[in-house]
Amino acid sequence: MVGASWTWGELVSQLHDADFWRQRAQEARALAEIMTLPIARREMEHIAAAYERLANRAERAAGWKSARERP
Repeated sequence: MVGASWTWGELVSQLHDADFWRQRAQEARALAEIMTLPIARREMEHIAAAYERLANRAERAAGWKSARERP
């Protein structure tokens, strides 16, 4: 997770890192599995899905950036 010792630049770089978001999604799914309240479990599953969407967007953004940098 985000620690107090991180710099702004490090945080921003994590926002564009698909692996970072996939790790958050994995953590959210693990939490959902141990939740006993159905509504809490569903909400955590929704959070995991949102993290997966962020990972996919980060991957697409990385692809667009790579394409722009090619000659």
